[in-house]
Amino acid sequence: VELALSKRGPLCGIAAHEHFDHMAGIFILLNIVFVCVQADFVARNPLEPQPTSLIAVETVFFFVFFFELLLRILAYRRDFFCGEEWRWNFFDAAIVAVTSFEEILKLISHTRLDSNLTSLRLLRILKITRVIRIVRV
Repeated sequence: VELALSKRGPLCGIAAHEHFDHMAGIFILLNIVFVCVQADFVARNPLEPQPTSLIAVETVFFFVFFFELLLRILAYRRDFFCGEEWRWNFFDAAIVAVTSFEEILKLISHTRLDSNLTSLRLLRILKITRVIRIVRV
């Protein structure tokens, strides 16, 4: 599979490489730690807005996962949606879609969204289940 994808271009070869999967796994684990730190801050400071640093790190993780998903879609094309990993791929796409909705709301809002987006933040905890994908491989 890796050889066939590398013929589509260098980016496709990168997405098919096992090191790419390992890096994605590292980012998922880092994101789990970050979500725990963020949840701890919110629990300890329920009425305070989140520090800008937490908001910035959250956005960086969004872009990492967005570009990972985009690269995989470009590499696998139709197989991304119809291949043997299609369930995981749809799961990843759904999480990135929810997170992108949250990021868009953060950009267009003039106020802090901490209280308004609590339910969306709970959905992001689903990202943690992506670890199962890493452990499975």
